Amino acid sequence: MPSNLKICGAAVLASVILGIIGWPLARRLLPPPVAHGAAPALGWAVYCAMALPVFSLVGFSALTVGAFSGLCVTASLSFWRRSAGLPTWTWPLAAALAILPALALMPKYADGGVLLGPPMFDHVKVAMIDAMVRQGLPPVNPFLGPAGAHAPLSYYYLWHFSAAVLAKALSVSGWTADIAMTWFTAFASITLMMGLAIHASGRRAAWLVALLCVPASLRPVAHWIFGHDAVQAALPPGADIGAWVNQASWVPQHLASACCVVLSGLLIAGLADSVWLAVPVLGLVVASGFESSTWVGGVAFAGAAAAVAPALLRALPPDARIRFVLRATAAAVIAVVLVTPFLINQAHSVAARGAGLPVALQPYQALAHTGAIGDLLAFWILVLPFNFPALFPVGALGIWDTLRLKRDNPYMMPVLAGFVGACLSVTWVLKSTIDNNDLGWRAAISAVLLLTVFAAATWARWLAHGWRWPATLALPLALLGIVQSGEKFSEAWHGQRPADAKGFAESAPIWEAVRRHSSPDARVANNPLMLATITVWPDNISWALLSNRPSCYAGWATGIAYAGVTRDALLRTDEVFKRVFAGAAQAGDVDALALHYDCAIAVVTSADGAWLHDPFAASTTWRLAEAKPDAWRIYKRP
Repeated sequence: MPSNLKICGAAVLASVILGIIGWPLARRLLPPPVAHGAAPALGWAVYCAMALPVFSLVGFSALTVGAFSGLCVTASLSFWRRSAGLPTWTWPLAAALAILPALALMPKYADGGVLLGPPMFDHVKVAMIDAMVRQGLPPVNPFLGPAGAHAPLSYYYLWHFSAAVLAKALSVSGWTADIAMTWFTAFASITLMMGLAIHASGRRAAWLVALLCVPASLRPVAHWIFGHDAVQAALPPGADIGAWVNQASWVPQHLASACCVVLSGLLIAGLADSVWLAVPVLGLVVASGFESSTWVGGVAFAGAAAAVAPALLRALPPDARIRFVLRATAAAVIAVVLVTPFLINQAHSVAARGAGLPVALQPYQALAHTGAIGDLLAFWILVLPFNFPALFPVGALGIWDTLRLKRDNPYMMPVLAGFVGACLSVTWVLKSTIDNNDLGWRAAISAVLLLTVFAAATWARWLAHGWRWPATLALPLALLGIVQSGEKFSEAWHGQRPADAKGFAESAPIWEAVRRHSSPDARVANNPLMLATITVWPDNISWALLSNRPSCYAGWATGIAYAGVTRDALLRTDEVFKRVFAGAAQAGDVDALALHYDCAIAVVTSADGAWLHDPFAASTTWRLAEAKPDAWRIYKRP
């Protein structure tokens, strides 16, 4: 289990190294307050975009990680210069606030066992981190493994690669590194917003950023006023777009990509007048955004860049336009070269799934019972104010207010304002078709970060000028959003309470035994519904967090999301594994696990139907390797 000491050590190391790498670059390319706040996120983006191809070529080991990181830090220190930036108090404030999303991923020791927070459902991807540490690069698919063929990972994995770098460097578990990088990503996003808010409206805006990160949606308040059933019938839960605290804990990879989108907007705004260094840095940042999230750093960023670049080009002086086009083209070439392996992988995955295009033109479902026109209108007048009561009304007003102010860089804030509208428009009219609307939920994250900046800047100006009446009108909405945040904090602190709280803790010895009897690349078969009640939806979370071994079939949720196979093929696989572990195996099923799914180890527990009707015991393909009476049996292929 992760320990507080190891998590803190990994988080501090990431902050120091990536901050050192990012600061000299940010200082050369961005205004002082923005540069100071952007340094951690920029350091992460540049380091990871360079490190992934390097480690893929020279090998991924503790030695290569240490050597490359040391080289980057040494080079950065040679350009180190102190200058004015964020107030000193902003750093501990950002660090403290970033604990909240990280807390949701910590194990909670209660009821004689271990409880998990709801976001752990999405952190089944810890298995990806362990797979990279264990088996190197490019990552194998730890969730599904057909025999006789390489099993590529059909997912954007750069953020998880950065966690694997931490795990490799410090010899900690993937779960520990995942928590540490979740904290770092939240911390970097807050300091980035603080730097932008100070640039827009002065030092007071920094603490307002921290306050505005807390409120979430009005759903709990609406339940209290109108009743749970009435609200659910009118506003489907799928219409919710997570606020910062929700996105930071559930999907830090998308949040990291959103930071890259914001950084890309800043670099694009100054591209014509910046030093040549802006070109490769922009290419690296765009690549990191795409490689961490196809939806945020790919689709949403492409839409934002396409919307803003022509207007920016027209606004530039005539003698700067050619320079801008040449530099933007060069940065695009660098980004495309870096992301080509990901593009090829995603293309092969889409083709293998045979489900058509992964993106469709379809309005965001805002209401439960309405047509396309109703959804199109309700998105702006209902969904956004409902989900972001502290951000959207004031932030939208703040965009107009901020654009009136004269700045040293007249293009920065207009470009960021354009990014807000473009990213929200992607959420508005585009939908991902793979299982759920992940594109719609995540494309808005960059806009959430920037709306926080514009709202904080507006509040700061209101307070500075003594304009109490607009603050009085906006404050109740912001306060109502805190109700849901309180619920999220309670869930993060206490965890989800399943029927059997001891089950997760008692599964740890099973995976210790599995590791004793298997090589690092040996795929494990276990019940894909093992301990399914300890996460908000069924997930093979015990295997993902504790086994440090790949699975030959980890379950439906991971198969549909991270494996390039057709839905029909996945259904057949799902049926076979569920039959076997339910104790209803058909002739040839257990042999198929070894021959067709590359399973080398099988785990049967007393909670499985196969415990009393064990098909492995009668099979000549499997032999019993170890057992604990009334608890578990481990079988191994001879």
